[in-house]
Amino acid sequence: MRALLKQTISRLQADYVVLHGGEAIYNIRVPFSVYPLNIEICDSKGPLYTVKSTIVGAAPVTQSQMYRILSSLGSEEGQVARRRNYLNVTRAATYDMFFSGHEYTAYEIGAWRDGMYYPIYDGEQQVAMIHKGTKVHGNLDEYELYALDQKVMLRSAVIYAAYLDVLKYRNIGEFSKHKVQVKYPVSLSEKTRALLDKSFMDRC
Repeated sequence: MRALLKQTISRLQADYVVLHGGEAIYNIRVPFSVYPLNIEICDSKGPLYTVKSTIVGAAPVTQSQMYRILSSLGSEEGQVARRRNYLNVTRAATYDMFFSGHEYTAYEIGAWRDGMYYPIYDGEQQVAMIHKGTKVHGNLDEYELYALDQKVMLRSAVIYAAYLDVLKYRNIGEFSKHKVQVKYPVSLSEKTRALLDKSFMDRC
């Protein structure tokens, strides 16, 4: 399955739409807030999940920037967080998500003029991929999403992409219509680059 996550509003709040075959399958909203930040995900039937920034006292010391994943009824379904002390020049920055009995891991890989890739694994198996290009127009980010099926698309690629945008790429409070940003990220570590299998996208 393939989808496109497009940011539609980038001001004090942020809005996104996830498109599959040109049709909107999910909508995402990040209301303006100093703390906590809420990432609200819904479909045509209503709310699905809220991904909420929080300070978790029991979080492993190897993790930071943890967000809780809450169902539409408010029950906790899992957490997503970035591991600490992983530098791009030595190895991939790594993000962990524990969700509905699954343990997902995403790796950050800079591919120069081909942009940024985030392969996502469930254990030893790659189940999804996020690709972010090198250009951003008017602070509106876009992410190509690839997954083995729609359930994996929502529970890994969509949630990860929204979390990554809020964590790394959101220009909160900046108003711009015509600004163009161009970045060529590169991962210098051979071990990091070896994690990238672009053929996965052809299988989705």
